[in-house]
Amino acid sequence: MSGNTINLDNIERCVALVSDTHVGSNIAVWPDEPIYTKEGNNLSAGINAGQKTLLKSWYEFLGVCDEFKVDTVIHFGDATQGCNPFEGGIDTITPDIDYQLDACEVLMKPLVKNRTYHQFSGTKYHEVLNFRIHRELVRRLKPEAKEAVFQGKVANIGLRGTKKVLNCAHAATSALIYPASVIDRELLFAKVAMLEGKIPKFDYLIRGHLHKFLHIDYPDIHGVQLPAWQAWYPLGDKVRLYGRTQPDIGGALLLIDKKNRSILLHFVYPCPHLIDFIKDG
Repeated sequence: MSGNTINLDNIERCVALVSDTHVGSNIAVWPDEPIYTKEGNNLSAGINAGQKTLLKSWYEFLGVCDEFKVDTVIHFGDATQGCNPFEGGIDTITPDIDYQLDACEVLMKPLVKNRTYHQFSGTKYHEVLNFRIHRELVRRLKPEAKEAVFQGKVANIGLRGTKKVLNCAHAATSALIYPASVIDRELLFAKVAMLEGKIPKFDYLIRGHLHKFLHIDYPDIHGVQLPAWQAWYPLGDKVRLYGRTQPDIGGALLLIDKKNRSILLHFVYPCPHLIDFIKDG
């Protein structure tokens, strides 16, 4: 799909929705631009073929954002992998958060350049004690962006020039088998709370975390689960729901037209098999 399929002159706002880049994981997107350690080692020199596939898809998504004239970027957290404390730092390109942030900054710069940028925090496991990774990422990217805001765990973002409000947070649930049911229930309870005047009215409930794309489209409200930029891996010491847990790779664009109608477009790319590839027997 390209911008030629939609008359962009009728679009008031275009928002890029990305989540779960997990930069620093050895099965997630990492830049090919050199990332040097203090000893002079180039951490980008050894990225594997699957990461190169993910990086190619990342560049394709950046092109899509330019084509559709994205004005705002919202990142829903887990920007970096963190130090994998339960595994002693294994399965990372480096457990050093400074270098992970260096790489994430390189990837994100062309995405946020001259655009409004909102960043949310992610799960605690991918954070570190006494340091807010995502706040630091915003500080680093602020000179590139038109506007850069660290939103913390949750925010209701009213899109200027429209009547649309987005309820944004990293995770709604960890449900793997029936995530649509959980998001649907979230929407139901939210609508009740809106009618009771307990929460602000919003049009989109948007979450990341599950590495799957999902869109529940009602006439008056939407529920969205975003894809990720990390290949499949077994959770813990078990391989459960192997087929169900295969991730979607990519991002989404939310377009709002001048009559306040919305269009959600998802862009999903091939997922490399870095752990579960076919081996010769």
